[in-house]
Amino acid sequence: MASDYEIETPEYLAHGIKVYQYWMLSDSEDKHIEYCSAIAGYRHGNKICDIGCGIGYVAHRMNFAGYESVGVTNSKFQHDYAVEHFPETQFLLCDMTKTPLPGETFDAVQWMESVGYVDQKRAFSEGYRILKVGGKAIVKDFAAIKDASLACESWSYRFVSAGEMIKLAESAGLRLVKAFVLSGDDKRLVKFYSASKLLQTLHPTIVLEEKPSIPFWYEFVKVKEVY
Repeated sequence: MASDYEIETPEYLAHGIKVYQYWMLSDSEDKHIEYCSAIAGYRHGNKICDIGCGIGYVAHRMNFAGYESVGVTNSKFQHDYAVEHFPETQFLLCDMTKTPLPGETFDAVQWMESVGYVDQKRAFSEGYRILKVGGKAIVKDFAAIKDASLACESWSYRFVSAGEMIKLAESAGLRLVKAFVLSGDDKRLVKFYSASKLLQTLHPTIVLEEKPSIPFWYEFVKVKEVY
């Protein structure tokens, strides 16, 4: 994850924001996770890798809901918090594009507004490696709809268009199943930003009214290689 996460985490925790996602599908974090899992079509018992897991709440709730989830982050603060607060869930502190996880292990991998913190193609290549054949790669992210360079100046996140995201995933060997715009709600973060001097200092160029991106959902699959 980016250094931003290390700096912002204490204030995020103070505001009760456990799910590090700009676009929410519900005011309730637990409901939001349920909605995302339903959209992804996960089944109980599925083994899922949550890459860019933040402080681990999503992986924790997914385990609680009957999935076998593993969280991955490269933030020591996040990893230490997750291990302390959610000891029943496995968390790894490592490079999110080069994990120690064995190949062809997971039924699904997911990046919930986290793939832009790393090189997307390398991230998708790692996702491809650890997925079982037929496994899903789920991406909930920002799709750039205009020049996002201003936001990138103060936020270490790489915004790409939906078309570029699909090309990056497919270049890593994944096949697109579906992609669509989400009806996300950013009111919670807007309220937080308006009340947070720290967030305003870290990201002074965030334009809340004229956003450079929209919430987007992608589903890819790992297909069997044909030689």
